[in-house]
Amino acid sequence: GLLLCSGNGALLLYDTKSQQIIPLSTEMHERLTAHNSVLQAACLLDNNTILLSTSRNGLFELNLLTHTLKGQADANFTLPVPDAYVTKIFQDSRKNIWLGTYDKGLFADYYYKEKFGGSDNYLNRVIENSSVLAVAIDKQANLWISTLLKGVFVYHSTTQKAEHIEIAGLPAGEKKNAITNIFCDRDGQLWLSTTSGVMKCQYDGTKLNILSQWQLPPTMCFEQTGDGTVWAATSTTYIFAFRPGSTEPEAKQAFNVDFTFIPSLLKLKDGSMLISAFYQPITKMNPQTGKLSALDIPSLQRCIRRSVYIPTDMLQDAKGNIWIGTVSNGLLCY
Repeated sequence: GLLLCSGNGALLLYDTKSQQIIPLSTEMHERLTAHNSVLQAACLLDNNTILLSTSRNGLFELNLLTHTLKGQADANFTLPVPDAYVTKIFQDSRKNIWLGTYDKGLFADYYYKEKFGGSDNYLNRVIENSSVLAVAIDKQANLWISTLLKGVFVYHSTTQKAEHIEIAGLPAGEKKNAITNIFCDRDGQLWLSTTSGVMKCQYDGTKLNILSQWQLPPTMCFEQTGDGTVWAATSTTYIFAFRPGSTEPEAKQAFNVDFTFIPSLLKLKDGSMLISAFYQPITKMNPQTGKLSALDIPSLQRCIRRSVYIPTDMLQDAKGNIWIGTVSNGLLCY
């Protein structure tokens, strides 16, 4: 029963049932009509929000319950924004939202995506058209994101804003190398890897400062054990230990074979660390003694129905179960 009218620099929201105008604040009115913008399309969504498309100011969400207005550039705008002029808006019976555009076809925002935890469309827009290589959360709950084409970003959860981050002092030869892994240690320092080395960094609120750096084989994973040692798994048979107080890493051969690579390390609740590598048995290591022992898991081979064992990551849940991602053989639980 709502009627939206616009033109000549004005916008009116009229309730046809009560036959009364629904007032908009001066700030809302100015945002919607700035630059002589007029209303191009509108749709009342099932969450008591009116989705508006304007001729010059893009998309807006007007919440009728909270009486708030969010623009498409705001951090908490909930819909993906097409790079197009939206001329029509429609929500179907399954709550999917369809956007008709001028010369660029039809865009859809599918409701089922919300069943999988939703999406942060602001963040998606920031890193749009670039592959994400690594993510990590630091001690201040900032989300660090490394991309293939756009470099490193930090998303501040308190302000819900993201910014591109410079790595100060990065050697000229490394400037074009993507950051392949990011890890936050217990002291809040960030460990970054490229295909040619590892950097230990400190965030000062505006940029990342390199504290130390080392040349290593391509690093695939970081982990930290209870004694404070940060471990780097590489695309070789070796892992490297960065011990507290030491300036150089210690190399340790984890597998006595001609070839493998080690995608995942996992510190267990009992203090030991699992090492998972291509076409090798999962191995447990005592971080204090360095002793290695292959786990005897008879059922593991039965789960590898395609190709060979190629792990991608490991995680231990609250009950002590170990979840293992693989290439071609799905998710395993031990």
